[in-house]
Amino acid sequence: MKQYIVGFLFTEDHKHVALIKKNKPQWQAGLFNGVGGKREGTEGWQQGMTREFHEEAGVLIPADGWEHTVTLFNDWFELRVFRAFSDLAHGVRTMEEEEEVSLVSMTELPTLPMVPNLRWLIPLQLDQGLHFPLEPFRDGRN
Repeated sequence: MKQYIVGFLFTEDHKHVALIKKNKPQWQAGLFNGVGGKREGTEGWQQGMTREFHEEAGVLIPADGWEHTVTLFNDWFELRVFRAFSDLAHGVRTMEEEEEVSLVSMTELPTLPMVPNLRWLIPLQLDQGLHFPLEPFRDGRN
């Protein structure tokens, strides 16, 4: 099963979020998404999130700064979604030539071309009243 991670880094005032404009895979080309990628080897999920965000957006959020909020999965993949809140978001920058990283105003989101599930994933990340489990619930498997 392929394992993926994606994170949403918000400014402390919750008015901006870091997003990446994707070129690949093809179905995401030209669309904004959270920053992430594949989990490597035996690295922890939060460690993978820290690595991916630093590699793609140039900002180092410590592993314990990422909160796991959602797990999406089917028979061939597992995606863990993370959130973090830090004014380090103002320092995001494009690190890889093929995909541009931007700090986007929350007021711009309705007009942006984005991966469809971001329309509900981003508001969910901002719901401070939710308490997320440490491990996902999945029919008895982890």
